[in-house]
Amino acid sequence: MAAQLSCIAYIARPRILATGGDAWRLQSVAACPSIPGVSLLDAGDGSSFLVTRAVGTTSKLLVAREMRNLEVIGYDLVASALNGLVASGAKPSFFSHTDALGDNEREMDELLSGVTSACIAGNCPINRGSGKKTPRGVLAGMALGEVRKELLLDGRGIQDGDWLIGLETQALHSQKFGSVLSLAKEHGRLKSVGKAILTLPRIYVSTVLDLIAKKKIKAAAHFSSAGITDAIAKLLGPREFGASIRRLGSWPLPPVLVWIKEAGDLSDEEMLAAFNVGLEMVLVCDSARGYEVLDLVRGAHHIGSVIAGSGIIIDKLLN
Repeated sequence: MAAQLSCIAYIARPRILATGGDAWRLQSVAACPSIPGVSLLDAGDGSSFLVTRAVGTTSKLLVAREMRNLEVIGYDLVASALNGLVASGAKPSFFSHTDALGDNEREMDELLSGVTSACIAGNCPINRGSGKKTPRGVLAGMALGEVRKELLLDGRGIQDGDWLIGLETQALHSQKFGSVLSLAKEHGRLKSVGKAILTLPRIYVSTVLDLIAKKKIKAAAHFSSAGITDAIAKLLGPREFGASIRRLGSWPLPPVLVWIKEAGDLSDEEMLAAFNVGLEMVLVCDSARGYEVLDLVRGAHHIGSVIAGSGIIIDKLLN
């Protein structure tokens, strides 16, 4: 465990500067349109990229404070960074976070406990905080990793008919938790709904890296806060492809989402646009390898296919 939590204060790479022993910044970083949510820079050796994924606390913080459980926020922050990073093909090198020096000591302890637990689960070292003060324990952080250029998951080779494979989770991701809390209070279900929202996400770093090593997948995306339709559109759009998504119920949904759909009178389209609907990540693979991926990954589901053109179609005839 000590090795997993070792502090990395200096990374000996071109274009990375370490200042003061514990703060670092990246130069010449560019966003990569075909890999949503990450930035790339050349590692300087001609054969690999350094990849960064910046994250911050989401609207789930509202629920965590209501339920007096901030540990899940720290865990969720790291999981979002690591799952988003590995979606590029990069192996995490470390996670760095702000010190979260708020006024509430209990909140700080819970937040940092969650960060530590997630870094252990993701086998990712922690770089100690930057010392920047943040209000009331609000966290921000960044994961950094490295990937060989030939293994970069930038969507090269995506074609019409490729499979979309979802990796399941019981955790909820959305930007609509304020509305969900109001709905839960209205129906007297705040405690049960709040508890469900604070379910820990799954970290898929080792799973995705294994699939990359076996050359099974072409691209990936993490569902961090937006719904799956937006994330899939951002993943496929730069390659000028769209997707046909199977209807809700084609893969397992957390019970709380079934309740939210019914209580809120939401359509399939509205649910897919607002929530991660039981999925942590999506993978793109050749249709000929689809069943191989399903056999290799516990909790993997065929959720749709790549189609020519643009946009997302919800195919309610498929189940």
